[in-house]
Amino acid sequence: MLISALVVAIGVSVAYKNTKQLLYDNSSIISFSAESVYIYDKIIDYKDIKEKAELLKNIFKSEYITIYHRI
Repeated sequence: MLISALVVAIGVSVAYKNTKQLLYDNSSIISFSAESVYIYDKIIDYKDIKEKAELLKNIFKSEYITIYHRI
């Protein structure tokens, strides 16, 4: 099942790239710039990634609780 999912993902990526090349020459699946990451046609700013990482860090921030059990 994992292999079939990988084959489908590769097929979708190749089909996307080939279709994108018909529209213009600058087609890439993923590219990086100083401010953002481009994945397909989606632009993700580094500041947004940092904000989401800080939010997740604050949500999952907790102190560990140790419970001792005596027999």
